[in-house]
Amino acid sequence: MNIEEEKLDLTKWLMEVEDDQVIRQFRTLQKSNVEVVAKELSKEERAAIEEVLKPIERGKTLLHDEVKRLSAEKYPHLFQ
Repeated sequence: MNIEEEKLDLTKWLMEVEDDQVIRQFRTLQKSNVEVVAKELSKEERAAIEEVLKPIERGKTLLHDEVKRLSAEKYPHLFQ
């Protein structure tokens, strides 16, 4: 199996899990992974990520269709 197949298989399995402890273990794994990645980032990288997330936190986002429309207007040669 490739990585995408593995993730899909795990997702399907996780959707069927009824054991709260298993779900908590997955959540702990997820949080620890985020913490490890965060520790590996430089101060500048963390600051850049935080800056990019600010508009999202304020609800300043675009719908996918709007992004597609704006992209097609700006880069029409890519949408032929």
